[in-house]
Amino acid sequence: MGKTKVSNIPDLSMLSDLKVLSMEGLGLTSVPTVFSNLQLHELSLANNSIEKITDINNQTELTYLSLSNNKITKIENISNLDKL
Repeated sequence: MGKTKVSNIPDLSMLSDLKVLSMEGLGLTSVPTVFSNLQLHELSLANNSIEKITDINNQTELTYLSLSNNKITKIENISNLDKL
């Protein structure tokens, strides 16, 4: 079975109570910003093609982060993720 590729991720800002988000195997090449205004507790971006981890420093409530099976070569700005 081939990987699903998503070209349009809906705005999730209206889901202010969302705490767990899985975006596994969607063919993502970068970290989506659609959840930047949320305070997630769990985030999975596994099984994608993400090369660079950015834009998650504001997720200060994260206790679980899955990035396995990506093409990560660079991780930036994660110093605020104290609960991981």
